Amino acid sequence: MDPFARRTFLQTLPGRVPETRFSAGQRLRAAQLQAFVGALHRAAERHLGALEPPALVVLAASDWRALLSAPYGWPLTRRTAGGVSVVAPADYPNRLLRRWDAVLLRAASAGRQAPTGVRALMDALVGLEWAHAALYAADLRSRAPWLNEVLAVALWCLALEAAGQGEQRRAVTAWGEVQRAGAPPVGQPTAFVYPRGRAPFDALVWQQGQLAEVGEALAARGWGALRGEVSGSAREAVARAAAAEPALRGWAP
Repeated sequence: MDPFARRTFLQTLPGRVPETRFSAGQRLRAAQLQAFVGALHRAAERHLGALEPPALVVLAASDWRALLSAPYGWPLTRRTAGGVSVVAPADYPNRLLRRWDAVLLRAASAGRQAPTGVRALMDALVGLEWAHAALYAADLRSRAPWLNEVLAVALWCLALEAAGQGEQRRAVTAWGEVQRAGAPPVGQPTAFVYPRGRAPFDALVWQQGQLAEVGEALAARGWGALRGEVSGSAREAVARAAAAEPALRGWAP
């Protein structure tokens, strides 16, 4: 059951996967994100079998603040006893978009150019949140938040390819390079925590960029690798990923 279903002030796009609810005035935005998430979900099911689809909830700022404690702007996954929902903002506040300016400037100085605008990146991250929700449905979660991020990136990349969205898949790779080049190293990638909106911004950007590199190495090994990586301990899982991509051995625990 959709944990947001009882919110009567939300409107519904009925009869489609994923089931989608949205704030007043956001029907077009909701339909666009529904098409994106639905394509990823159908592509994953062709390789992983039937998956319980998450609900999709698209919220304007006022409804977001009424329903969630997380800062407005970062897409997120919300799991309750009633089910799993991917929650996306109707738009992105300028204060969030402006925080990327320093990252983009540092990355450009290092020779890395962003492949899209920041809004397009944030929309793409709705797909990453779908991947987290799908991992719940497929029982492929680990106990380590950073390893879940690796697995979600791998699933996200594989689903983009399988859905015929190779251009966006390449943009994901390019954005990972921008994040690694444009954010100063802060802590260790294994310090990655949820929710994203509450982590220090530079730490979030750099850690996510590092974990994305591992996730992409895992995705290069195909769909079967997803199940194999959740067996054993987190240390064993990342050791296997590092073996597939020697450049990652410098930070693997």
